[in-house]
Amino acid sequence: PITEFLEELERDELDVFGIEDICDTGEGEPLFACFAFEDWALMSLRFELHLLVHAFKRDCNDPDRRGPMSEHLAFYYAKYYKKDLNPKNYGVSTVEELLEIVC
Repeated sequence: PITEFLEELERDELDVFGIEDICDTGEGEPLFACFAFEDWALMSLRFELHLLVHAFKRDCNDPDRRGPMSEHLAFYYAKYYKKDLNPKNYGVSTVEELLEIVC
C-alpha cells in the first residue's frame, strides 16, 4: 500500500504542461490513462466549445465578435449541437461558472 501511495504522489507531481507527448508521460503510460468519466465529459465539452467559438466567428463574419457572449452561449450551443447545455450536469448552476471550470 505504501508503494502505491508513493507512486501516486509522483504522478500527482507531474507537470502536465511540460509533457511533450501526452501518449507517454515518461513511464510509457499515457496522460489520460486514469481519466474518469467526468474527465472525459469536461474534455469533450471544452472541445465542443472550442469548435463552437470558431464556427461562430466564421459564420458571423464580423472581426469585432470573437465569439458568442456567455449569456447567449447556451442558445448557440443548442443551435450548433442540437442539444441543451445544462450547467447542472457539471455540478454548477450557471454557464459562467461552467466556463470557469472548462477554460
